[in-house]
Amino acid sequence: MSDFRCENCGAELVPRLPTSRVVECAQCSSTSMLIDDVFRLAGERGVFHRDDGLITLGDRLRVGSAILETVGHCQFDYGRGAWDEYWCIDHNNDGYWLSADEGDYAVEQRVVHPDGRFEPGAETVISGKRYKAVEVDRARCVAFRGELPEILELGDEHDYVVFAGDRKRMATLERWSDGHAWTVGHWYSAWDIKKL
Repeated sequence: MSDFRCENCGAELVPRLPTSRVVECAQCSSTSMLIDDVFRLAGERGVFHRDDGLITLGDRLRVGSAILETVGHCQFDYGRGAWDEYWCIDHNNDGYWLSADEGDYAVEQRVVHPDGRFEPGAETVISGKRYKAVEVDRARCVAFRGELPEILELGDEHDYVVFAGDRKRMATLERWSDGHAWTVGHWYSAWDIKKL
């Protein structure tokens, strides 16, 4: 039993992961954020501009050899379009980001790696693997729902750099005013993703 209650309807909020910072109420679908050890209503959570079609919140998916369940969903606008990110967990409750953009899919996990200033073509090495920067841009959060490992706010912006490696490996650096985060993973096609 959880000690957390929805401020909107009073229902119990039950985060699936101890690291969850954003949770959607199962009763009224309100989104709450964990602030100072208390879940507070998030207020606006945005309107999703389109649906990827292949992936929806609550899906169990086989992606490569992994079986993932989508528990959170956010959408980012990068000027030329938008992409979807799904927070997923596996059977060990390990977290993964599954990104969907224009028919391309990536599954990534957080890693610790130093920040850096990267331009297209710049290279970095993570865990002995070489990556080359192929995209540098800025994104803005336009919508979110479900359970997420970090607090998002509508309109938040961050810079990002996408790196390509060999054998469909990829890495992403996201940078905001007070920090940065790296993820590494692999690219997949829609044919590599199966709903269970």
